[in-house]
Amino acid sequence: MWSKILWHALRRNGWTQLFLYLSNLDIWRFMEYSQAYQWIKREANNGKIVDLGGGYSVFPALFPQGDYTVVDLGLGACRYQQSHGTNSILADITSLPFGDVSVSTVIAISSIEHVPDDEKVYHEIARVLTDDGAAVISLPFSARETYIVNLRHPRWMINMLRRLKGPVGFIIGQHHLDYFWEQTKTDVIMKCYNMTDLQQILDRNGLAIMESCLIGKRFVRAVFRVVPPGWLVLKDLLIGWPLFKLEQALLKTNTHASGIILEIKKKQ
Repeated sequence: MWSKILWHALRRNGWTQLFLYLSNLDIWRFMEYSQAYQWIKREANNGKIVDLGGGYSVFPALFPQGDYTVVDLGLGACRYQQSHGTNSILADITSLPFGDVSVSTVIAISSIEHVPDDEKVYHEIARVLTDDGAAVISLPFSARETYIVNLRHPRWMINMLRRLKGPVGFIIGQHHLDYFWEQTKTDVIMKCYNMTDLQQILDRNGLAIMESCLIGKRFVRAVFRVVPPGWLVLKDLLIGWPLFKLEQALLKTNTHASGIILEIKKKQ
């Protein structure tokens, strides 16, 4: 599955994808996409698939024949998805432009944690999901308390990239540079959830966890602290895949993970 994800990323972004953090592809995305794909393929029943905050993700490429729509706040991100044949809607994921009980599958890969009023998103997921539908979401995980991280980029970095936007845009592509500017406006916080708080939020909105998968446990977390993820994406694939398999085999009950992937459904 990891090689399939990389293949689609190469088709979209070219060989530069092997070296640079394009379409947000790194070790965490490989883990999130592979698990999410398995659950969605199992649950999807040819109905509408809606991806919340899909941005420049290559994930839609894994469902070329489906009724797949990306909802995002970034105009550049919407244009990027449309240029690759994916439906996209410029909208806020706290107020989805879909009718009640009209979407069979909702996807939110590392997006809800950036929304200040995140509970509105869970409310919207419950509203639009069909009674037999499923949502697959991934979130930063905390084994202790829930907390919020400030992600505002330093002013010096923004100023430097403005001065270098010509050569940077040439190297990574103008659309990916556009996405960075969009992220500076939308991804200003990141919420890390502990399990208790997460379950309470879902419960208040009539949702229940069907399955969960913790990712980025001791091995992956330790290695990628030393070797930062994203830059040299090929490294993330070659090192991350065996570490991920090792964690799955040896760390069944480890709660000290960096992220969690959930399959959730409406309460019956």
